[in-house]
Amino acid sequence: MKILKSTRRSVSPFGTRPVEKDAFDDLLSVIQDRCPDLKPQESATPVLFQDFYLVPALMRRVAEAPAKDAPELKVLCDYLLKHALEITAAGLFDEMFSAMKFIFNRKTEIFMIDHHDKTHCEKMGWTDEYRDMVLFSDERDILVGGYFEPATREKPGHFSEFFREWSETENLDRALHFLDFSAKLSRSTFDFYLLGSHAAISRITRNKEIIRSLFQKCQPLVKKAKSPTWEKDTRAALGI
Repeated sequence: MKILKSTRRSVSPFGTRPVEKDAFDDLLSVIQDRCPDLKPQESATPVLFQDFYLVPALMRRVAEAPAKDAPELKVLCDYLLKHALEITAAGLFDEMFSAMKFIFNRKTEIFMIDHHDKTHCEKMGWTDEYRDMVLFSDERDILVGGYFEPATREKPGHFSEFFREWSETENLDRALHFLDFSAKLSRSTFDFYLLGSHAAISRITRNKEIIRSLFQKCQPLVKKAKSPTWEKDTRAALGI
């Protein structure tokens, strides 16, 4: 499986840096080669499979979108799932999966926490004593629960490989995203908390040795995180 790799690191909480110029241009060329009978549409958002040529541009917009400002991400996930049979028949499943991993890697290439204390929570009308908000966590969660898992139900090996690679990443920021996501799985209020019972996930997240080693490996970044509560709460959620 060809994996598109990011060579840049996001530095702004307001959005990722522009994607490499040809990251999705190459994908469009592959689609045009495999599906020559499709007709380009004038709309910006794909709906029918006939609109497949619009997907690379949509992926680019999603990849470049600021945190909490990617309404098209769910549109993209839903489109790829809705037309999964046509995409597979065209021999493009691996390319789509790889492109979505590229987007996932963009969203998880930096780990930042916005910690809100009680005073700020009261100003916002929140009942929390405090609240930790992880940059791009919403997009990360949608990608995992809204695309990677449902898209691979007929190809379980793909999801197992994706989750294993994430847990074994050498990128410490992405590893902290893994711990943050894993902790969320224990909360019934989390949209995708049922994923916690997925064999590929539970095999890793319930392994205390793996979780402890990840925390140990990530300590240099954890110490720099601007939150006095995130590590304690995440460890508690993961049972360590």
